[in-house]
Amino acid sequence: MTYCQRLYIFMTSPYTAWCYNVLSHMTFLAYFAYFMILRFCILPGPHEAIILVMLFALVIEQVRRYAGSRGSTRRMKIKGIFVNFITVIYILALLFMSLGAVFRFVVSYRMLSFKNQWHVTLVNTFY
Repeated sequence: MTYCQRLYIFMTSPYTAWCYNVLSHMTFLAYFAYFMILRFCILPGPHEAIILVMLFALVIEQVRRYAGSRGSTRRMKIKGIFVNFITVIYILALLFMSLGAVFRFVVSYRMLSFKNQWHVTLVNTFY
C-alpha cells in the first residue's frame, strides 16, 4: 500500500471522523462564546459571518450524514433529518442566527440613516 492509500484509510476511519466532528464542535462553541462575550455589537461584522458559515457547515454535515444512509427510502431519510434532536437544534440555530443578523442589519441601517432620531427608529422597528 502506498502512503496516500494508508492516509486515505486513516482519514476515513470512523474514529478519525468522530474526532474531527468533536473538534469542529468544540471550535465552533469556543468561537461562538468568544463572539458573544467580546465581539457582539450593533453592526453585523465579519465574526458573525464566520459563525453563520460554521453553522451552515454543521447543518450541511448533519443533512449529508442522513442523506448518505443506506437501506432506507427517500421519505425515511427526510423524516430522519427532522427526528434527530441535534439536527433540529442546528437548523433552528442557523435560522435564528440568520434572522438576528438580518434584523440587526435593518436596525443598524435605520440608526445610520436617522442619526439624530435613533431612539425613535429603534422603537418604530419593533412596533
